[in-house]
Amino acid sequence: MEEHRIILKTNRLRKVFGGLVAVNDVNLEVQEHRLHSIIGPNGAGKTTLFNLLSGSLDPTRGKIFFRGRDITKTPGHRIAHLGIGRSFQITNLFPNLTVLENVRLAAQSLGNDNLKFWRDHQQFSEYYDQARDILAQVGMTAEAELPARVLPHGSQRKLELAIILASDPELLLLDEPTAGMAREEIPMLMNVITRIKNLGTKTIMLVEHKMDLVMNVSDWITVMHHGQVLAEGTPQEIAANQTVQSAYLGELYSDFSEVKS
Repeated sequence: MEEHRIILKTNRLRKVFGGLVAVNDVNLEVQEHRLHSIIGPNGAGKTTLFNLLSGSLDPTRGKIFFRGRDITKTPGHRIAHLGIGRSFQITNLFPNLTVLENVRLAAQSLGNDNLKFWRDHQQFSEYYDQARDILAQVGMTAEAELPARVLPHGSQRKLELAIILASDPELLLLDEPTAGMAREEIPMLMNVITRIKNLGTKTIMLVEHKMDLVMNVSDWITVMHHGQVLAEGTPQEIAANQTVQSAYLGELYSDFSEVKS
């Protein structure tokens, strides 16, 4: 990869919990404006890696660079202001607020009015306009005035994505965005993620267990196993990699074999 196109880089990133090495000297480079997936069996260290990148955890050792800036051990709230947005496996919403208010508050929290929540909400028209634009982007205009609690799970995941986009991040870390979704809801969310990718202005890192999705949407894939990077490459290269297939003990071979070369 060309150095000037690397948006995120790690150097010997390591996280140890007691005697467990969850992330083991991971060297990672993420090229801007790509969809870069992180895959691996359960316990491979994928979510721990995301927790390190987003500031939720401090590494035991190693470095994290965002656009060449050392952000190692930077607190999570500062990471968001730098341009990194993070979703979680469990949806995190204000259930009693409307869809629009959820996104408006997210936009306001990273603006100049982030500590002025007691003022009349009508004074924040710019944030409402921004929120409406984002809801249109994720296909939720019709649900804008609904309380978040009444949304089906798939729509809640879309709302969470809208909340992340409210901060206009350069890099989105999406940790199993389809977790808990009914099969018929998944294409709706993946279409939104694909549209964001195709805009060509965002970089997306994706942790996902559904290999058919990963293989269809990814530009580049990093495979983790026992906290280490096992392999990297295009979807076609990963599908053909015998070491990857062995690491998964054949569990995902049928998914891999369906990827067209």
